[in-house]
Amino acid sequence: MPVSAPVRILVPLDGSETSERALDVAADFAAALGAELVLGHVVDLARAAAMSGGEPQLVAGCLDALRQEGLAILDQSERRVAGRARVSTGIVDGSPVDAI
Repeated sequence: MPVSAPVRILVPLDGSETSERALDVAADFAAALGAELVLGHVVDLARAAAMSGGEPQLVAGCLDALRQEGLAILDQSERRVAGRARVSTGIVDGSPVDAI
């Protein structure tokens, strides 16, 4: 049975040096295969709760800050691979383990 090339390659990003290296490898792979890169970021709800220090009224602000951080990571990553592959982005709230 012939193996087909992937149409999309998911690249979860957290802003770390490791995820940036993975992005570069994925971009080269996508370019070679003609695949689309799907850059994703998960706003970690547990991290937002920890940032709030257990104060419920602070959770929304913490989530907003983490979303802005995630959007900046995606924007920077999209610019990093511009012209090397087709790119789409997405951001979701949740547990990174479950979301990815």
